[in-house]
Amino acid sequence: LTTLSATVTVPGVFNCTWDLGDGTPAAGFVVLHTYTNVGQYTAVVTATDGIVTYVQTTTISVDIPIGSPLLSEGFEGSWLPDGWTTDILTPSLHWQPTTEPAHGGLYSAFHDDIFPGMQDAWLVTRRVTPTAQSQLVFWQFERYAPYYYRHSLWVSTGSPDPKDGDFVELAQVTAGTESTWGKVSVSLGAFAERPCYLAFRYQGHNADEWYIDDVQVTATLVASHNGPKQPGETVTFVAYAPTGSNVDYVWNLGGGVIRSGATVTYAYGVAGTYTAVVTASNSVNSVSKVLTIPIWNQCYLPLVIRQ
Repeated sequence: LTTLSATVTVPGVFNCTWDLGDGTPAAGFVVLHTYTNVGQYTAVVTATDGIVTYVQTTTISVDIPIGSPLLSEGFEGSWLPDGWTTDILTPSLHWQPTTEPAHGGLYSAFHDDIFPGMQDAWLVTRRVTPTAQSQLVFWQFERYAPYYYRHSLWVSTGSPDPKDGDFVELAQVTAGTESTWGKVSVSLGAFAERPCYLAFRYQGHNADEWYIDDVQVTATLVASHNGPKQPGETVTFVAYAPTGSNVDYVWNLGGGVIRSGATVTYAYGVAGTYTAVVTASNSVNSVSKVLTIPIWNQCYLPLVIRQ
């Protein structure tokens, strides 16, 4: 949500109108507007008292934040969320939306307890590609926790349909505290750079009620180097922001050495341990990562063989 404001500093009663740069008109000295696409927009504001007219412009840069989640779902839209699926492996109830309770917003997703038989129901996310530092993070809520049977998280790099047999278990989720929201975090590092589907699996016969909300797959700035190296050898540094638009990378390699770009190189002349800081930034935010680079003097000793 962008706030645009205008002020007229001369006496008079002025009316203020806007062309917000994306085809949207508005009126008033303070305007709130949401730009839906990445880009640069020029807003034109006109203030007039019927005799004198003033016109000014302002530029708004709109970018995807660096480090925004690869997946973020609070179940506030239509059911099912876009790209998500629900399936059952035995006669079971399906996952469904509910307004009671919810962790954030008005809705959560839940699986009911009462059913004449052992239930095996899956809620599968849209496809996502984690990074080495990505985590699956969500909030869970339990009703009738003493009757918990089994909740688990699964991942598939193949089919999103559990009946096809491509899912493998990622983790078992233990019963939460009765009638209390609790945060769950599971590493996805083993599936870095591999497109996959994630699934919430409910099993139980007249067991508990399981609610989940505010599901995210996190993304952080990824940075690395190919050290250790010897003095005078070139070190290559690489940075990558999994999410974000129009990203600029600036490296502080120590000793006042500054480089720009997603990939940079530098040769340290003296042995030691150095610290490099890369900052990824755009018009919305900036994120930094710290790397430690060992530079070693290597000594090669002669091999002596005695008989």
